[in-house]
Order: sequence, then structure tokens, then C-alpha cells
Amino acid sequence: MQAEVADTAITALVALARMRPDAAEYFAGQIAEKSSRFLPQQPAFDDAVPAELP
Repeated sequence: MQAEVADTAITALVALARMRPDAAEYFAGQIAEKSSRFLPQQPAFDDAVPAELP
């Protein structure tokens, strides 16, 4: 089942790349938009790491 899901994801990404010359930027924007609605907010990496390490 996981292989089928992976194949579907790959097929979708190939189709997107063939449809849009800016596929990577478009996909990144879609991921950012969707994740902001459906995933809990995570602190930025800079906020999670102390400024000075011992």
C-alpha cells in the first residue's frame, strides 16, 4: 500500500512539473499554504536553538 501511495505522489509531482515551468516554487507555496491551515505551528529553528551554546 505504501508503494502505491508513493507512486501516486511521484506521478502527481511529475504531472505538475510538466504543466508549470515554475513547478518547484508553486509547489512550495502550496505546501506552505496548506500546512499553515492543517499542521500545528512550529517555532522557527532560530527560536528553538539557544543563541549561545555552552
